[in-house]
Amino acid sequence: MNRIIILILIILNLLVTLSLAQSRRHSMFSKSHFTPFLYGPCTDNISITDKNFLEFHWKPVNDTVFMGYELKIYEGLKTRKEHLIFSQMIPGAVRATPIEIRLFQPGHTYSWELRQIYFGGEKSRRAYCSFKITPNKVN
Repeated sequence: MNRIIILILIILNLLVTLSLAQSRRHSMFSKSHFTPFLYGPCTDNISITDKNFLEFHWKPVNDTVFMGYELKIYEGLKTRKEHLIFSQMIPGAVRATPIEIRLFQPGHTYSWELRQIYFGGEKSRRAYCSFKITPNKVN
């Protein structure tokens, strides 16, 4: 009887040790340590003349399955709530989204950030980029 109890305790100890090791390994490779890559817009000379939309492009952190993205656009370089002019959740299969140009004014600078949202609520680090809409040319 004592041998059975000792064997059960050894097995339980082994299971707890393996569980802790798995938990540490997961925290070392947490998805929140990664950042999506932003292709654009990310320059100081974005022209919106004769356009209806401005296309935002990115690449995900990796090809794992995830829920989607959180896209936010701010007027100016500060990413504070009071400067937020656009926010949208985007499905995970999407790698670009068009935003209507009526949101943007010539001569103004804008910032955008993107975070990848995983199942379970974990988020990647935010990717950040800024751009400036070129002023309308007067003939």
